[in-house]
Amino acid sequence: MTFRETFHDMMKSVTTPFPECVEILRKNIKLDPGFKEFFTWCLSRNIPVIVVSSGMRPVISALLKDLVGSEADKIEIISNDVHIDQDGTWNVVFRDDRYLYTHKQLLL
Repeated sequence: MTFRETFHDMMKSVTTPFPECVEILRKNIKLDPGFKEFFTWCLSRNIPVIVVSSGMRPVISALLKDLVGSEADKIEIISNDVHIDQDGTWNVVFRDDRYLYTHKQLLL
C-alpha cells in the first residue's frame, strides 16, 4: 500500500464527525506562544506569513485563530484539505489531488 492509501484507511477509521474532531484538537494542541509575537512583527512590516503543512487546512486554521485571533485569516495556508459528505463522513483531500482535479476540469 502507498502512504496515501494507508493514510486514507487510517482516517476512515475515525468515525467522529469532523467538527467534533476539530474541537478535540483545538482543546489538546498548543502552538508555540512565541508565534503570536512573530506574526504581529511580520504584520507590522508587511511580511507575509505562510504555513506549509501536511495537515488539514480547517484544523490548522482553527488552531491559528485560537492563537492569533481573527487576523489569522491573513496567514496563507498551503496544506491538504477535507471533504465532508452530506452524511457527515469525511476524508482528506490531498493538495496535489486538488490540482489534478482542477487541471482535468480545465482540459475538458
